[in-house]
Amino acid sequence: MSQDKQTNTLPTVLIVDDTEEIRRLVRIGLKSSGYNTVEASSGPEALFVIETVRPDIMVLDVMMPQMTGFEVLREMKLRFPDLDIPVIMLTAKTETDDKVEGFEAGAQDYMTKPFEPRELAARVKVLLRARQERERLRAAAEGLEALSTTDELTGLHNRRHLMSRVSEAIAEHIRHGGPVSLLLFDIDRFKSVNDTYGHVAGDDLLRELADLLRPNIRQEDVLARYGGEEFVMLLPSTPVESAVVMAERVRELVAMHEFQCDGNPLRITVSIGVAGLPGDTVRTAEEFIAMADKRLYLAKHLGRNRVIGPEPPASTESSAA
Repeated sequence: MSQDKQTNTLPTVLIVDDTEEIRRLVRIGLKSSGYNTVEASSGPEALFVIETVRPDIMVLDVMMPQMTGFEVLREMKLRFPDLDIPVIMLTAKTETDDKVEGFEAGAQDYMTKPFEPRELAARVKVLLRARQERERLRAAAEGLEALSTTDELTGLHNRRHLMSRVSEAIAEHIRHGGPVSLLLFDIDRFKSVNDTYGHVAGDDLLRELADLLRPNIRQEDVLARYGGEEFVMLLPSTPVESAVVMAERVRELVAMHEFQCDGNPLRITVSIGVAGLPGDTVRTAEEFIAMADKRLYLAKHLGRNRVIGPEPPASTESSAA
C-alpha cells in the first residue's frame, strides 16, 4: 500500500486495484484534478485503509484475488455501517448482471476499462458533491431535531422529549423489571422573584439553575424543564432510595449556591417530589409525573426546601425557606 502525505483538506480518494498500472493511471488523473490519493492492491488492504484513513470516496476494481470488489463493498457495509463513502467500480466486464450486483452491494457508479481519466475525475467530483449535500441535509435534520427537543430558555430537554423518555423508561421497567426513578422539583416562591426583579431576571435565574444542575447528572439521566419554574430529572436504573439521596444533593446544591438576580445576590431553595418503580403504581408517563407532583405538593405544604419520597424519613426535612 502507498499513501500520499495529506497536508491539506483536499478530498482523499482510495484507489483499489490489483494492477499497478491501473492504480497509476487513476492516481495521475485524480492528482491532476486536485485530489489526495491512497492506494490498496487487495480487498483486505482496502478494508485496512478504510479503517485507518477514512477516505472520502473509493475507486474499486471488481475482479481481484482474495476478495472481489463486491465482497469488499459488502464487508465495508458490515464493518463500517455509519461511513458514507461513495464508490465507483472499475471493471472490464460489461454484463448488466455485474453492474446490478455492484449497485445492489452499494456502489454509486460504474466505469468500464479502459477508461478516460478525466471522465473518472469528473464522476468523482459529482459523487463528492452529492455526499456534501447529504451531509448538509443530515446536519440540518439533526439541528431541527435538537430544536424540537430542547427548551429554548434553558437549553435543557423540553417537555416533549421528557415525556417520550419517561414512557421509554416505564416500558423498559415493565419488560425487564429494572428500577427507574423521577424527581419533580420547582423553585420555592418563584413568583416573588418575578414580582421583585421582573420576568427577565426570573428567566435569568432559571437559566442559572439549569447551568448549576447540568454538570451534576449522569450521561444516561434526563434533565428537563417541565414548565414554568418546574424541572424533572429522570434517573434510569436508579432505585427510589438512591433517587431520594440524589434529590437531597440537588436540594443542598441549590440552597448553598449564590445566584445572581438582576445584579443582586440571591439565595433560593427548591422543593422536590420523588417517585420510583418498582413501588409506585403507575403505567404511563403522566401518572409517573403526577405521583411525583403529589409529593412535591406535600413538600410545599410542609414548609418547602425539602424532599418527599414514597416514605419520607424525618432526616429529609429542613427549615422552611
